[in-house]
Amino acid sequence: MSEDVIVVEEEIVEITAVTPAETSRRLVMAGIGAAVVVGGAVKARMSRLMESDETEPEAASSQTRRRLPNPVNSLLVRLNVPTKTDIDALNSQVSALLDKIEALQELEEQRPLPAATENSEVEEMGDLS
Repeated sequence: MSEDVIVVEEEIVEITAVTPAETSRRLVMAGIGAAVVVGGAVKARMSRLMESDETEPEAASSQTRRRLPNPVNSLLVRLNVPTKTDIDALNSQVSALLDKIEALQELEEQRPLPAATENSEVEEMGDLS
């Protein structure tokens, strides 16, 4: 019969006392390291979400946005802050109004002034007498 032999090696570790300042420093460094790791993971996740959102059809993504509650959107609604779509709609309305104003100004420039017509008629009448 074969016997299995297990070899156990012991390692002697010296325990040294750590000052509270050194412990605080290590905790802060560990916190910073954790924040960097989590930040990188969040950034990678957000970039994947943005890429997948860009490839989806617009109708499907708008339905998804409607289903998920967004605390930022609800806060903006409560504060009555206009959204980008509201501002874009207002910009298009302003552009349409400016186009109408320009068209009216062009029509007004093409039409003769009524005062000039009256003055020329008065001068012609004066010439007759």
